[in-house]
Amino acid sequence: MDPRTTPTTAKRSAPDPARPGRFLLSVTWQDQRVSAFPWGYLKALCPCAICRGMVISEVESGTAADAPDEPARQITGLQHVGHYALGVSWADGHQSIFPWDYLRSTDPTERSIAEIVATLREDPRLRG
Repeated sequence: MDPRTTPTTAKRSAPDPARPGRFLLSVTWQDQRVSAFPWGYLKALCPCAICRGMVISEVESGTAADAPDEPARQITGLQHVGHYALGVSWADGHQSIFPWDYLRSTDPTERSIAEIVATLREDPRLRG
């Protein structure tokens, strides 16, 4: 398994030091890199059939990371989906499945928004 896309831990309630009162999903990878996903940004990345048409525009707008942690953007649960993905339950009832390689490729602490949007445009999981 690739240590860049294999997690060791994922925590839903890490406080966001840059945004008091808001939270991050924190993922530690086997290569020791720590990715921090603001909840609003993570919700905007949802690759499900309902959300995938909005993913690129939400991330490209640059506002997803700054969105308030309202119920639609509050994580209520995490679960592993096999060995390939992280399942996220949202307070609004929505369920997301984020493959680990997809999360790593969209890490806002590792790549610029322009690079992430370019990756998203090429990702077959986001095509209708």
